[in-house]
Amino acid sequence: MAEGGQQFGKYRILEELGRGGFATVYKAMDTTLDREVALKVLDPLLTRDPAFISRFRQEAKVTARLFHPNIATVFEIAEADGRYFIAMQYIQGGNLRDLVREQGPLPFDQVVSLIDQIGVALDYAHARRAIHRDVKPSNILVDGDGHATLTDFGIVKALGETNFQTTSGAVMGTPHYASPEQAESRPLDGRSDLYSLGIVAYELCTGNVPFIADSTPSLYYKIVHEPPHLPSDTNPRAAGPIEQVLLKAIAKQADQRYQNGQELASALRTAVRQLQELIESLYEQAVACLAEHDLDAAENKLRQILAINPEHKDAQALITTVNKRRTSSQRYQELVALVTRARTQAAELRRDDPNVSDPDGVLRMLAEHLDAHPLLSDQPSSSGSIGQTLRLLRIVAIVLLLVGGVVAIFLGWYIPLMEKVQVDRSLFAAEQMKMQDQLYANDILGFALGIGLSGLIFLGFSLRRSQRYGA
Repeated sequence: MAEGGQQFGKYRILEELGRGGFATVYKAMDTTLDREVALKVLDPLLTRDPAFISRFRQEAKVTARLFHPNIATVFEIAEADGRYFIAMQYIQGGNLRDLVREQGPLPFDQVVSLIDQIGVALDYAHARRAIHRDVKPSNILVDGDGHATLTDFGIVKALGETNFQTTSGAVMGTPHYASPEQAESRPLDGRSDLYSLGIVAYELCTGNVPFIADSTPSLYYKIVHEPPHLPSDTNPRAAGPIEQVLLKAIAKQADQRYQNGQELASALRTAVRQLQELIESLYEQAVACLAEHDLDAAENKLRQILAINPEHKDAQALITTVNKRRTSSQRYQELVALVTRARTQAAELRRDDPNVSDPDGVLRMLAEHLDAHPLLSDQPSSSGSIGQTLRLLRIVAIVLLLVGGVVAIFLGWYIPLMEKVQVDRSLFAAEQMKMQDQLYANDILGFALGIGLSGLIFLGFSLRRSQRYGA
C-alpha cells in the first residue's frame, strides 16, 4: 500500500481513491507537468507473469489511442520499483456504483443521459476494434455536471489468461455484468459490452441486477440459461416500454440485442417519452372523470400514475381532491338521510295529534348539522323565518337604545340650563315655571330610560333565541 507522499516515478501520491480486485487507484500529482492524475497501481502478483506484462502493454497501447470525451484519457503506462501503473485522467466525482447505493433507482431522464454518453463511447471504441470487457457501474465515473466517463479499457483482456487471485483472496472479475458469451468463454465482440451496458441500465432503473446467485458458477448458469427478473417486479416504474427495452438489451443471443450503443440509448429515450406521454394521458383522463363526478374512474387513473411514478405531485394533489370529494359525498348522503328522518318524525307527530306540531324538535336536530339546511331549500324553512324575525328584533332594539340614549343625553344638557331664570320674572312665577319644566324633563327622561330598557330587553331576547335556533 502506497502512503501519501510516496513517489512512483514522476508521480507523487496524494491520497487513495479506491481499491479493486487487481489494482489500487490513487490521486497523484504529476510533478513534471504539475497536474493531478489518477494512478492505477497493479497488484504485485500480476507482475510475476511475463505473459501478462506483454498483454498489458499491448492493450494499454490500444487504449492510449482512444481520445473521446466519455473515455478516460490514458497518459502513460510505466513501471517503478517493480510496480506497474497506469497514469490517467483524474475526474472529480464518484462512480455509478456508489451513486446507486446512495440513491437507489435513478430518475429515468438521468438514466437516459448516462446510457447515451457511455453508449457513444462504446461505439467509438468498437469502431477502433477496442472492446472493454468489463463495463460496470464502478467503471463509470460521473462528475457534478452529470458528465460520464468510462475507465479501465483493456484490463480484463490482459488478465484473461492469467491464473490470478488477489492478495485479499478475491477472484478477479465482475460476473454480474458478464454477457452469456463471456460466461461460456466464447469469442467476444462489441455486443458483449452492450449487454453489460444493458445490465447497467437495468440496475440504474431498478437498483438491482437481474441475476443473483450464491456462487459464480451458479450465477453464470443463470446468465446463460434462465430468464432475468422482470424490472417491474423490483421497481413498478420500470414497466411497459422501459421494461421491454431493458429486456431486449440483455437478451441471451447477441443478434437479438441492440447492435450499438446509440440504438440502445435511442430506444430507452423513446420508452421514457412514451411513459411520460402515458402519464400525461392518464392525468388528463382523471381530470375529465373528476369534472364528471366519476370519482372511482378518476381514482383508478391516478392510482395508475402513482404506480408508475409515486412522486408525481400533480397526481398526489388530485387524488387528495378526489378523497375529499368522496368524503363530502358520503357526508351529503348522511345529511340527506338525517333530513328525511327529521321530516318523517315531524309528519308522525302531526298524524298522531293534529293539534301538536313540533317544528322546534326538527330544528334542534338540524342545528347539530348546520350544513344540512340548504337541503331544505325545496320547502319553506321555518328556521329561515325565525332568523328574519330575530334580526328584525335586533334592529328594533338597537333603534330604541339609540333613541333613549339621545334623549337622555339631551336632557342631561337641558336640565342644568333651566337653572338660569330670567331676572325680570317674579320669584314665585320663576319658581313655579322651574318646577313645571323639571316635571316635564323628568317625565321625558323616564320615557327615554323606558325606551332604552325596552331595547335592552328586546336585544337580550333576540340573542337568546338566536342561540337556540342558530339564527
